[in-house]
Amino acid sequence: MDHQDFNTLSIGSSYSKNKNPVEKDIIKKTTNDLNAHHRKIENADEAVTIPKISIALRTEIMKFRMNKKKTQKDIANEMNLQLTKYQDLENGKALYDISTKKIINKIENKYKIKFMSK
Repeated sequence: MDHQDFNTLSIGSSYSKNKNPVEKDIIKKTTNDLNAHHRKIENADEAVTIPKISIALRTEIMKFRMNKKKTQKDIANEMNLQLTKYQDLENGKALYDISTKKIINKIENKYKIKFMSK
């Protein structure tokens, strides 16, 4: 049986077995920092409000569309947007974040208008 190879073979990751102490400390510290962050968020007493698009701005967008005598679908197609994204803008469901601001700027640039409530 000299032709057989009886060496030990490990299947799986050897990463967890061969961690040096420095790597263990870094991983432990990162995990502790994340846990502390989660505890801080869970124990927060202040109410967090998510900014939505303002009523004045969405009304302005709706009036602009009606003056152009276009449907929401027409504007969404012209702006190359999903219909639901544009509907969320006019219905006030859209978050007032970077992507929403880009959509509003895109509308302003295409139609050469300026929304005052922005």
